[in-house]
Amino acid sequence: MDELIRTFSVDRIHKSGARFDFDKAKWYNQQYLQSTPSSELARQIAPLVEQHGWNTDPRFLTRVCDLMKERVTYAREIPAEGACFFTDVQEYDEPMVQKRWKPESRTHLEAILVRLHSQAEFVSEELENLVKEYLEEQQIGFGSVLPLFRLALAGTMKGPGVFEMMDVLGKEQSLARLEKAMADFDRICG
Repeated sequence: MDELIRTFSVDRIHKSGARFDFDKAKWYNQQYLQSTPSSELARQIAPLVEQHGWNTDPRFLTRVCDLMKERVTYAREIPAEGACFFTDVQEYDEPMVQKRWKPESRTHLEAILVRLHSQAEFVSEELENLVKEYLEEQQIGFGSVLPLFRLALAGTMKGPGVFEMMDVLGKEQSLARLEKAMADFDRICG
């Protein structure tokens, strides 16, 4: 705001063709969101989250805002766009599940789940290293597993990084979603 005040000049106002560029205004809002501390955004969205009866713990909301603020235009969109952090997956992107769920997928996910269960520190960096290690051992790429993780955790291919989502969701919630998804994926593709 201070910068706008300093650079504004009545001499630079023109009579011709003034129009409001809504897309540019949305872009400015998005830039503002990205520079706003996540703790402030958490305070802003807490009433919206509370209306749904979801978790309003300030630390949790701050972590969600950290991951979501670059993916929305308005703060009010965070609860809807980040619904996977507040509720279990209600439905999956079935065409994407059918495209990604292969006969060997269950074997890989089960093996990774065994390792995840024994993981003491459930933080994004450790989780990523654990999965990378498995993929290297099996000589397979991220593309054979990570989209399935994203679908299991969020129901869609959109959203923040898989390991960051798992970190915020926590061990119990992440593992429960992965285990449930395998049965759901079998049913969808069966």
